[in-house]
Amino acid sequence: MVNVGLAFYNVKHYKVAVECFSNSARHGNNEAMFLLSECFIKGLGVKQSYAIGLQWLGKSSENGNTRATAKINRLSIILNKPEEQNQ
Repeated sequence: MVNVGLAFYNVKHYKVAVECFSNSARHGNNEAMFLLSECFIKGLGVKQSYAIGLQWLGKSSENGNTRATAKINRLSIILNKPEEQNQ
């Protein structure tokens, strides 16, 4: 289902892609979890939700997705910078 979701994602049919990713993510596919997190963070095919996106990103990382772990690490660095450096 992830590949089907990617096919829809690549042609900008995000709602169908999200359905495919959601189904695969619920069955433990960590790539689907990562892709679903991207959709929620960017608001593609779903109402934008950083909270839900970060939850799926964390689950993907916990299941061994190195891209998810790297993204979490980058976000952590950005969020932990002093306020004046973020501007």
